[in-house]
Amino acid sequence: MNATDLIKEFEGCKLEAYLDSRDIPTIGWGSTGKDIYIGLKWTQEQCDDRLNTDILFVSNQVRGLLKQPANENQVAAMVSLAYNIGLGNFRKSSVLLKFNQGDTQGAADAFLLWDKITDKNQHKSVLEGLFERRTKERTIFLS
Repeated sequence: MNATDLIKEFEGCKLEAYLDSRDIPTIGWGSTGKDIYIGLKWTQEQCDDRLNTDILFVSNQVRGLLKQPANENQVAAMVSLAYNIGLGNFRKSSVLLKFNQGDTQGAADAFLLWDKITDKNQHKSVLEGLFERRTKERTIFLS
């Protein structure tokens, strides 16, 4: 499975901007950024184009951080994770740390640490959709 299909499976596509679970304006296949604001509307083509651009960027960044050889499934899983949690969080993640140390199983297991959401009051709770996504990313990573 490639990163695009994996991201599409879990992100879903919305043609009108909305606030995500962290109150960040989001549109399309989970796109965020300074150019996204509530009230913004995109066509399906704009959503798909932005996803392709974002995945290319995230993929290049992730590949640049890897210090061990990675197969395409490992890269796809890590790109999906980085797309979802942000590159800053991915850079600090135990997924990347363990992978770069050569601990493939530890890296795979570390995907499951990213199944929580933090609310406005800084309370963390497991989000079922994130648990499912992380489980699938882990499975793909190991395949």
